[in-house]
Amino acid sequence: MTTAPNYKLWVKEINDAGGIMLKAYNKRVPIEVIEYDDRSSTEEAVRATERLITQDKVDFVLPPWGTGSNLAVGPTYEKHKYPLLAATSVTDKAPDLAKRWKHAFFFLGTGGEYAEGLVAMLEKAKKDGSKATESTEV
Repeated sequence: MTTAPNYKLWVKEINDAGGIMLKAYNKRVPIEVIEYDDRSSTEEAVRATERLITQDKVDFVLPPWGTGSNLAVGPTYEKHKYPLLAATSVTDKAPDLAKRWKHAFFFLGTGGEYAEGLVAMLEKAKKDGSKATESTEV
C-alpha cells in the first residue's frame, strides 16, 4: 500500500496553481519532491525519514502508509521537531502518543472507536432488517 499517488496529485495541483505560497518571502514556489521507497519496511521508513531530514534537509516530510510505519517514524519526527501527520494510523495508543510526541497528529482515532462504530452500525442494521454487504464501487 502506498500514499505516493495521493501525494503526487497534491503536488501537481499545487504546482499547477503556481506553487505553494511562502508568506515570509511573499512569493509562490513550486514544491520539489524527494522520494524514497521504504519497501513497506518500518526499519527502511525510519532510515528514509532520517535521511530526508538530516541529509536532504527537506522542509517537510510526508508520512508513510500505515500504523506500523507511522509509529516507527514517530520518534524521528519528534527528535527533529517535524510534524507527523499520521493520517493512515489507527491505534489505541494515539492519545498517549500525542501527549508524548508534541509534533504528532492522529486523524483516524483508535481501534476501539472503530469497533464501537462497527457495533453501532451492525446493531442498526439488525434493528432495520438491513444486511451488511461488501461494495467495491467508488
